[in-house]
Amino acid sequence: MPTTPPPLPPTGQFIARTRETCASVREHSGIKVNTLAIDAHLKTLDRTTFDRLKSSHGVSFPLTFPTVQSEINFLAVLALLNTLSAYRAPFHASTGQGAYQNVIKLLFGLYISSNDQEGTGLLSARGLETLDAQTISSIWGVSTFEEKPHPDLPGVTVGTQGGVMHEIVQMVVQVCNETGRILREEGWKDLGEFVASVLEEAEGMEEAEMADWVVQKVSSAVMRAVKQRERDDKVKMRRASCADTVAMVLESEVQCVVNLKAGQATFVAPFTATAEGQSVIPVAQDNLRK
Repeated sequence: MPTTPPPLPPTGQFIARTRETCASVREHSGIKVNTLAIDAHLKTLDRTTFDRLKSSHGVSFPLTFPTVQSEINFLAVLALLNTLSAYRAPFHASTGQGAYQNVIKLLFGLYISSNDQEGTGLLSARGLETLDAQTISSIWGVSTFEEKPHPDLPGVTVGTQGGVMHEIVQMVVQVCNETGRILREEGWKDLGEFVASVLEEAEGMEEAEMADWVVQKVSSAVMRAVKQRERDDKVKMRRASCADTVAMVLESEVQCVVNLKAGQATFVAPFTATAEGQSVIPVAQDNLRK
């Protein structure tokens, strides 16, 4: 049974509330942040490399983008999928590269193989919504099957879907499909168009205010989509319930007719059902006798 999501924070407090929640979860989990160890680690970094990387964050790619929005879309989808750091070990074991490198590889593969002029075919809303596991596993060059011994044939192994890479691929498929669906239902061509629109609305704001505004707009869009999905699911459940009821009524009527033609004196009792508060008219025996 779906639960009602908590209300969103007030305008201007999205990032602050997020930090408060993270701090509360950390404290409740008994996780401590060792600031002395952080300072010690920072002092071991090469100063020249640090100065170079602090202004160049590794998001400049050897790709040609036909429009600014196309590049924004690429970076937006990259940010969306750059959440797989917990799977560094499986990625290294399966591909020899880390999580971020594999996300970049996936984005490159989707962008280059796009079939429209802007290069956003597979990165568009509809492209993300229909992205499948085969495409992702092919670009990564990984298998989503694992070999297991046959339960009845010694020495024989069979391939079954599963394993850590299967879990990762399915996670990416779910994120992309859901994001694409939300964008399409909200009327956006791709994620870049949505992000560009939000940034235009935030033009002229201070940096902190702009960041909070962007988070609010993204969160609000997701929340609207979630609530719409819940409403759609309820409608589907009501329709399915009514369809089942109608099927039961028709089955009852057919059985009565069959009994009548067979010369049996018994009839199925008049059927009455209720679906979502709507009464279904019983089948009258008199009508069946005609």
